[in-house]
Amino acid sequence: AECNKLDLEKSVLLTDIRDGKQYKVARLKDGNCWMQQNLALENATVNGVQIPAAGPESSTSASSSVIQVWKNDGYDGLLYNWCAAITTSNCNTVTTQPSISICPTNWQLPNGTGSYSFSNLFGYYNLPTTNVSENHISTVEAAPLFFTRNGYHYTTSGNASQGSIGDYWSRTPYNTSQTYLLGYGSSHFYPQHYDRRGYGISVRCLAPGS
Repeated sequence: AECNKLDLEKSVLLTDIRDGKQYKVARLKDGNCWMQQNLALENATVNGVQIPAAGPESSTSASSSVIQVWKNDGYDGLLYNWCAAITTSNCNTVTTQPSISICPTNWQLPNGTGSYSFSNLFGYYNLPTTNVSENHISTVEAAPLFFTRNGYHYTTSGNASQGSIGDYWSRTPYNTSQTYLLGYGSSHFYPQHYDRRGYGISVRCLAPGS
């Protein structure tokens, strides 16, 4: 259904026709529809490039020159480096906000700031819109947002901070080697954080409302 026709905060199922997986989505108070679960697409051709099957948690160090995906056993969704999130190899050469992503058709990665961003969404739910050293886990992980602390992947030793930190890509470069993201945990809530593009972190997509 078109986003603006959905009842506010009522979850419906979105089927990703690329692999048949279903995700709960809802129209939230910012007027846009958001996934309420993390993306888990793998082993698919998107925008003419191959998204690989997810590697094990301890496979290969994170890189910003190739498209990489990792499993995250016991946690929601898969972990993607930014190259996978924007379906572009050598993603450290990207200096402007890309128009393509790994998200389903008509869905996109959030912006780093401003409209269609995590911070803009959170303002409607009495959450901080700038980076603060505070704990907001109870709100951001409750209905209707349902974010999760899935950790991240960055070395061959495996995934890190599972169950303690939640990181989510945006599509907006911060500088030539880092990208804006949402990062939160028990002692921080950073809707405008940024980090290196090789790290494997979670993806949530949104569909702009009218």
